[in-house]
Amino acid sequence: MKGCDVIAVGANQRAAIVEVKTSQSARFVTGFYQKYKTVSREHPTFWVLYSTRVDGLEFEDRFFVLTHDELATVQAERNHPGEVLEYAVRAERVAKGVDNVLVAHVERHENAWEKIVRWCTEDV
Repeated sequence: MKGCDVIAVGANQRAAIVEVKTSQSARFVTGFYQKYKTVSREHPTFWVLYSTRVDGLEFEDRFFVLTHDELATVQAERNHPGEVLEYAVRAERVAKGVDNVLVAHVERHENAWEKIVRWCTEDV
C-alpha cells in the first residue's frame, strides 16, 4: 500500500497502517493532498512525524503521532489559514507543489502513541 512504512497489529487483529516522515528541520514534507486527492483514496491509518536534530554533541528526537484525518486538518490549516474548505477544494488548490507542515503545527500530537495502541487493542 502506498504510504505504508509500518504495520502495527494488536490483540484484536486490527492492523494500523503507519506512514513515517522524518525531518532534520522544523518542517515535514507530507505531500498530503498531492497523494491523497480524494477523501476515499486508500490512505494510512496514522502518520508518525519524526524530528531529529543534532547540535554538536547534543541529539534530540521527537515523535508526533496523528491520525490521517488529524493530519488532513493540520495540512488544510497550513495551506489555507482560516478557511473552511471541502476536501476536494483543498486538494485542487494545492495540486501543484508539495505540502508540508511545521513542527509548531503538530506539537500537540507529540508522543501520542496511545492513538495507535488504542486502535490495535480496542474491540471493533
